[in-house]
Amino acid sequence: MNEKGFATLLNLCLILVIALIVKGIQESEMNHVYATKDFQTEFDLQNAADSGIYMAAEKVRRELQTDENYLPVNKNPHLNGSRRQGQIEIISEPKSYSEDSIAIKVLGERVVLKSYEVNYEDKNTLNPSDADKTAYIFFSTAEMDSERLGRKIYRRAVAYVLSEDDDWKIHFMTSPTYK
Repeated sequence: MNEKGFATLLNLCLILVIALIVKGIQESEMNHVYATKDFQTEFDLQNAADSGIYMAAEKVRRELQTDENYLPVNKNPHLNGSRRQGQIEIISEPKSYSEDSIAIKVLGERVVLKSYEVNYEDKNTLNPSDADKTAYIFFSTAEMDSERLGRKIYRRAVAYVLSEDDDWKIHFMTSPTYK
């Protein structure tokens, strides 16, 4: 092979290596774009679920001013093995955040909280307290169709409000999303 042919072959190989490096960088950047879009979508879903809790708490607070039995006390939440019998759907509506349509659903119930005191010195025994409290518990889900994944994705939020609270302070309870 003469020197001209060798230089041409070397240049073609060099161009191929450069093209592969550029394609790798391009694919890497697309992965960052997808990760950012997924993060934004999950952020919008969690915000929608949290805002559903706020909307439901405000609706219950307004309804309780006119009807004290708006959410009756669910005395036995595990009756017949179904907890949902005592829950009432408070909000069910679609919302639009960014370019996506998100459906929000909030269930609520009034429950009696049993208080316990822990005695750490006596092998962590639980002593029931006489002061039972009534609370309003809210379960919120926000879901949307994901075109990229081809299925529905969702986020959830759980919160409670003690009925003795005059200022209706909402206490969010975080639950693990992944195991």
